[in-house]
Amino acid sequence: NILREVLDKQPNYLPAILSMGKLSMQSGQFDKAAERFKEVLRLDKTNVDGKIGLAYSYIELGNAVEAKALLSELLEEDIDAVIKDEVRKTLNNLK
Repeated sequence: NILREVLDKQPNYLPAILSMGKLSMQSGQFDKAAERFKEVLRLDKTNVDGKIGLAYSYIELGNAVEAKALLSELLEEDIDAVIKDEVRKTLNNLK
């Protein structure tokens, strides 16, 4: 796996960690995905993709409280309007 090779050489390479998180989500491994996205946020606490990935992983893991906190945080940020709209819809569905 190329991503694993990259991470072996550069363990803090954000694009590879994000990709691994997304792949974990696609394969239904939301616990692994959450760990990857937490790692992204440990390295860059402002990373929008990391926050979104972690929030959706939390939703899949049944952790609505943590998901709501992250999504609410994202609404306060200056992010793409389409993404903000999706975040708002997701947040409304969680209530």
